[in-house]
Amino acid sequence: MVRGLINEYPANLAVYEIHVSDAYESTTQWDENRWSFYYIAPGYIPRFVVDGLNDAPDDCNTGPNNPCDSTLYEGRLNVQQAVPTDVTVSLTGYAVGAQTYDIVAHVCIEAGGAAKTMRLYMVDLLDYWPSASMPPYYDYYRNTLRQGAVPVDVALTPGACTNVWNTFTFDATSWNNQANIKIMAWLQEPLSVFPAHVHQATTMPWPFPVGDADGDGFLDNVDNCPRDYNPTQVDSDFDGHGDECDLCPGYDDHLDADGDGVPDGCDVCWGDDATGDSDGDGVCDDLDECWGDDATGDSDGDGVCDDLDACWGDDATGDSDGDGICDDLDECEGDDATGDSDGDGVCDDLDQCWGDDASGDSDGDNWCNDLDCDDANPNIWDFDDCGVCGGDNSTCGLFDDDFETGDTSGWDATVGS
Repeated sequence: MVRGLINEYPANLAVYEIHVSDAYESTTQWDENRWSFYYIAPGYIPRFVVDGLNDAPDDCNTGPNNPCDSTLYEGRLNVQQAVPTDVTVSLTGYAVGAQTYDIVAHVCIEAGGAAKTMRLYMVDLLDYWPSASMPPYYDYYRNTLRQGAVPVDVALTPGACTNVWNTFTFDATSWNNQANIKIMAWLQEPLSVFPAHVHQATTMPWPFPVGDADGDGFLDNVDNCPRDYNPTQVDSDFDGHGDECDLCPGYDDHLDADGDGVPDGCDVCWGDDATGDSDGDGVCDDLDECWGDDATGDSDGDGVCDDLDACWGDDATGDSDGDGICDDLDECEGDDATGDSDGDGVCDDLDQCWGDDASGDSDGDNWCNDLDCDDANPNIWDFDDCGVCGGDNSTCGLFDDDFETGDTSGWDATVGS
């Protein structure tokens, strides 16, 4: 039914076919999204939507119990064609690479029309596909969706126009059947669900006509700035790119020896980098060890840029405890700024006997072990006048042999103090 209308109204009917849950639906979910948009109630497919408003399951089969109304869709088409619209849309396209084309939709509101916002859809179609999958139904599949661009909302004012650009790269299936490639665009109310009135639609078959996408009076194939309005076509440096779109004024935009997309005349990192020197440090981004913050890189190789390195020249981790001493030089990294000044292996801020002892105060009597005459008894820490640890001076008159013990049992007399 629909294929007959396509043949009968080639200039007036813009229609495309989506596939859902089969091997031919697009990989970008475009088909699924459109099916969800128009899905009104449980039913079956195929379905047919006229002008974004009328949904009609395609039940046109043969048989006495299911007659085919051959005028159903044509009647609806004629009704919608009679509805006036102030929206216009036209398409042009030109090659920008292998199998890649820029497609331009030229969208306008006629003078005297009403300002409105429209949602522009643009899709790549392949007619008579799939053909080999289900012979002999070659004519059954018409204008099948291959890929769709992201819809764009366009604010339109009466008497004014705007251009919307999309880039399509045609896959091998389409490229091997170029004669059947079509681009379709339509302007629909910016709604998220059906119904949404389509105000205008158009289809551009292959081969794509050469147009004037920027509306400056010069066709795209001779326009030195096909995307930018430049009716003067001034090209001061004679590089074939007009001043309005010249990437590198004063130099030849075509010369790009390192292939980074930046013409040689404006390439601050000629020969090695596409993005130049984005942090302005004099080092090209692809060679800049500290891209974004430092011109000198990481001279000590510690993984910290020189301008951020608290211990530039000697340490990768900086000064993690903030004591002013780099971690690799800090004897007490993590807790002390002064280190271990007495060399006893205990950091100064943790050293109970700072300046004289490594082992601290074993018996907790507040006397450092090296000054405590008895490290095991908290009640004894000092020598008496006679040199006895914890003594009471009672042994001061003893002979030298018994001085330390105070044993007088072998003597007849004791000399007093």
